[in-house]
Amino acid sequence: MTVLSSTLVLCGSLLTACGGIDEDQVTRGTIGFISGALGLISVEEPQAALVARDLLSAGGTAADAATAIGFTLSVTMPSSASLAGGGICIARDGRGEKPVVIDFLPRAPKQASLNTERPSAVPGLPRGLFLLHSRYGLLKWEQVVSPAENLARFGYNISRAFAAEYSKVSDVLVRDPSFARVFAGPGGKVLTEGNFLKQPELAAILGRMRIRGVGDFYIGNDARNFVDAVVKAGGSLSFEDMRDFRPEMRAPLSFPWEHLTNFYFAGPPAVGGAVEAEMMAPLLTEKMFEKASPAEREHLLVEAAKRAYVERMKNLQADGTYRQDPQQRLSESNIEKTQDGIDEDKATPLSKLISSPTDWPEIPAAVSYAVMDTQGGAVACTLTLNNLFGNGRMADGFGIVLAAAPDTRGRTFTPLGPMLLTGEERNRAYMAAAASGGVTAPTALANVVVRAAAGPQGLDEAMRAPRTHYAGVPDKVYVEPEMPAETVDALRKRGHDVVLTKSIGRVTAVFCSTGIPLDRGAPSCFSAADPRGSGISIGGN
Repeated sequence: MTVLSSTLVLCGSLLTACGGIDEDQVTRGTIGFISGALGLISVEEPQAALVARDLLSAGGTAADAATAIGFTLSVTMPSSASLAGGGICIARDGRGEKPVVIDFLPRAPKQASLNTERPSAVPGLPRGLFLLHSRYGLLKWEQVVSPAENLARFGYNISRAFAAEYSKVSDVLVRDPSFARVFAGPGGKVLTEGNFLKQPELAAILGRMRIRGVGDFYIGNDARNFVDAVVKAGGSLSFEDMRDFRPEMRAPLSFPWEHLTNFYFAGPPAVGGAVEAEMMAPLLTEKMFEKASPAEREHLLVEAAKRAYVERMKNLQADGTYRQDPQQRLSESNIEKTQDGIDEDKATPLSKLISSPTDWPEIPAAVSYAVMDTQGGAVACTLTLNNLFGNGRMADGFGIVLAAAPDTRGRTFTPLGPMLLTGEERNRAYMAAAASGGVTAPTALANVVVRAAAGPQGLDEAMRAPRTHYAGVPDKVYVEPEMPAETVDALRKRGHDVVLTKSIGRVTAVFCSTGIPLDRGAPSCFSAADPRGSGISIGGN
């Protein structure tokens, strides 16, 4: 633990400043600078959370921390994050602007043929994180990249989060010489939790990005050499694909809530955001969920999910876009219509809502995080390789795991959908959240957010509460084993076909019920890590 980290443990949470440090004696962004507050962090991988903590304590914004988390996860969680992968974020800073979606999802190449052994996606993460930092960051670029470079260069102990993902496919991966050079121990043994890992080739490219920015990786010698390495590995990519890739900025989906606040979601092609929004809008409007009994709440979650997934079945196209603008579904009249269509005493048959339900397979491979700073900045992101370890290949000479090109067999970014709760009229941020877990990610996030927002559960209790999931195909309601028996019986009496399942999604979330920043007084703030995973949260009362 560094001197700075030790100091933070003593200094505490969101609001507690450390005495005895004169901010005029140190420089923002350096060890020793503490701005008087930390912020809120929740990440699925612990070492990335610690990096974010150090940057926030050094005076960085939520965007600085989120950028550093993204690069760090490409080192410490290469099963779901990589410089060759991508993701989607929703972000705002402390100036009171409305949140913006930054889309850098790993899409299929346009120039190169997909008729290859292992179709690979166009890398989006470097340019996406560069855009996030350039718009909302405060610290220098090299400061947000260097922690990931140092971990790759000098090594780190593998976390339980990564070890759990790696163990699922390790026997297959270590047969590939490129993977074995990085992710196999002495004698070809599979690395496990706690083993020490260095990635010098990955450190080298991160070092060049730290010094030069990300341009050379997309239009320079690194780009040409990377394309050659991808093609040699059996992937599909061209220099034109790299050169032409641009992250996109767009307006989020949104609906108003109480106290002059709004929920914002990253919408299609991050389709999970549309599902979350269409679930949560009827549940939170006019306190529908809040007024319900515990058993009724699970029924309402199912019925809201049923309608949201039916809309997805009707509208989802092959490229992840919707035929109908999902924002239309969030109009006041449509929310009211959805509420009126839900019978609080019995399940609505799926056949009444759609005649031919369809399935869209989604592999549960992604990693999420959420960050808020003390000035009202907030960022929530989900990163992905479209498959666990992408297309199962690495780029020789770069140490980069390649992302899979999206397809209709489940290798896709459609389940993603980070969200924010903010109040622009009073310039406050209230919540940031994201989730992973494939088709269960949107319902997992909705389970947590509506419980925490509606109360009386706090964020930690809402995170630990047993979850309910429904996606239409199969026409069954999934609940976790900890769900009370009387609640399960109540669901069955209402006509639901209930099945127990081990776990539903993984959520990262931070929440300030009073909003930040406050003019005076102490805000009530919490961060929570999902017990279904192995991440950590930092900060809060």
